[in-house]
Amino acid sequence: LLRENEEKRKIFTKKLKEILSDANIASLIITGIRLDEDAKNDLIPLDPKNKKHQNFLLHKILQKATIDYMSKKEFTIKYVRPDFLSSTFSENMGWFTRSILSSIMYSTYSNIIKDQ
Repeated sequence: LLRENEEKRKIFTKKLKEILSDANIASLIITGIRLDEDAKNDLIPLDPKNKKHQNFLLHKILQKATIDYMSKKEFTIKYVRPDFLSSTFSENMGWFTRSILSSIMYSTYSNIIKDQ
């Protein structure tokens, strides 16, 4: 939808800037960055069988908190895909930051679709 529709892309960019300036969203992003630093320094115990942290539940809790906050309980998104971010830079992020930013982008996109 965003690739084919320049108007929707402009709306998405405008909404995303508004959302990222929200103090609560900024706090969630900072939390993700901090958790990624802690995980990198082995301060968060992870399942040793899972090198990519997918089974670690905290990132799902952060995604849900982000979605619930952004939806204002009007519209909930059942599934969040952490791969929604462009792979050109998301692979360089930690799992927690990537999960939060993916939730933000996916929720913003879903809200634009919902308003069609």
